[in-house]
Amino acid sequence: MTRIEFESIIISDICNRYPEYKEKLQQQLSFAVVKERVLSKYGFSTYFTINNSNLVTLGENVKLGLETDGWRVNGLDRGSGYVLWIENGVIYSLEGFSYEEPWQQEIVFCEKI
Repeated sequence: MTRIEFESIIISDICNRYPEYKEKLQQQLSFAVVKERVLSKYGFSTYFTINNSNLVTLGENVKLGLETDGWRVNGLDRGSGYVLWIENGVIYSLEGFSYEEPWQQEIVFCEKI
């Protein structure tokens, strides 16, 4: 599974959990370009640039997450959580994290818990 496919699955799940933001998030994501990906021992952060000045914003700063009912990735025993960060009304980054288990660079398998 590519990193882009994995991120799309997670972001789609976040959009579905927040129907009040779903349409605006999907609009912004259609113009999103990955600026940078950073891996850490226990997760990752993907930073986006949104290339459209006519976007409908979500509000100033919003944190949308899947911190409890997350995903099992690559066999993590305790699963993983995710936060989609909105800054100045625009998607800024997607953060993924394990619960103190090493995060693998490649995503081979994921399933919703």
